[in-house]
Amino acid sequence: TRTTSSLFLQNLISLFDEKIILTPAARLDRYSDVGESFNPKLGLCLKPLPFLSFKANASRSFRVPGFDDLYWPRSAFARGNPDLEPETCHNYDAGFELRIEGNVRLEVAYFLNRAKNLIQWQPGRGGVWSPTNVGRARTVGIESRLVASLFKWCRLELTHTYTDAKDTTDPENTTQLIRRPRNRTTALLSLGYEKISASVQVRRTSRSFTTAANTQWLPSHTLVDCGINV
Repeated sequence: TRTTSSLFLQNLISLFDEKIILTPAARLDRYSDVGESFNPKLGLCLKPLPFLSFKANASRSFRVPGFDDLYWPRSAFARGNPDLEPETCHNYDAGFELRIEGNVRLEVAYFLNRAKNLIQWQPGRGGVWSPTNVGRARTVGIESRLVASLFKWCRLELTHTYTDAKDTTDPENTTQLIRRPRNRTTALLSLGYEKISASVQVRRTSRSFTTAANTQWLPSHTLVDCGINV
């Protein structure tokens, strides 16, 4: 059993006719089987021009192992790990949003996450999956998104995420975290006229490692989805 109690506070501070917006927040959690955790957060939004805005966030997060992580029944495929430690993470991101004539929107953001005791399910001896703590991990990347309304009946959306997620427990022997592809690209084309709409989405994912030592991996692949709504 576990009893959890939480207190969350947040405020929004607007300055200079909403050209500067600050969002401070804080959360206090208490877990009967783990203890207390205090996690602050600060958000900043700058709007120097009507069509341009800059955003940034900094926060601390805390994750206790779930009951599935701790006590998943032992089987031929998976088992829990009652020795897991809570995960702590410091998160940072910054980026901008640019609007062009109301029909085109471009968003770009840089993010950095530093985790301690990252909880990660991974295969072990005999291919049995079990959660473990990664001593230290660092994830850094860039997200970009372009949305364009070409006509009233045509919309194009392009997104790309580059992620470099590494196990940095040993600084001299870093490896890529499993199931974390470096590149994900999506292209979505939507067409609509009155009550009829159709869409085509193409998603490209680069290879991702399946072992902590990076000796095996899933190859890159492309997925195409098509749909129509009448």
